[in-house]
Amino acid sequence: LTMSVELVEDAVGLDSFLQNAIAESLALEIDRAAISGIGASGQPGGILNDEDVQTHAINSAEFPSYGQIMEMSGKLDEENAPEGRSYLVHPKINTLIDTAKDGLGNYLYQIPVAANKLRRIITNQIPVGVTAGGSDKTSPIIMLAPESCCFGLRTNFVLEASRTSGDSFKNMQVQLRG
Repeated sequence: LTMSVELVEDAVGLDSFLQNAIAESLALEIDRAAISGIGASGQPGGILNDEDVQTHAINSAEFPSYGQIMEMSGKLDEENAPEGRSYLVHPKINTLIDTAKDGLGNYLYQIPVAANKLRRIITNQIPVGVTAGGSDKTSPIIMLAPESCCFGLRTNFVLEASRTSGDSFKNMQVQLRG
């Protein structure tokens, strides 16, 4: 992207807007690679493609329930994983969790204490439409212990405007009227 200093100076807030847009794009790509990267062609191996990651099948028509989420956390307990866990869900699964009902068909207004200790992270980078529990409308739920994922990024990102316009005005035509 080429733009002149004049444009950046005249467009109040453009530098912040561009920095935020780039940061959001990078964050989504990091999420995508960390979750479902294939581990080839320069991509990291994502959680869903790592053969060393434990899986816990949920075979139930009531997918997902807080009980099932706690079963996933329990599997990490069996491995002595640290407390303070998070779980990642697709927005569609988040909606299913938020609209969960009890056995009488009433919405759950109170989240179980154990489930409330878990941090829910919503991301559209988790695949949806996965077949599980007899339904093809499900999506993986990823349970993480605090030290299970780590990414390093350079934090000193600087967006600079060029002191010359380069070719940003190359295709502009000016008509003078006399």
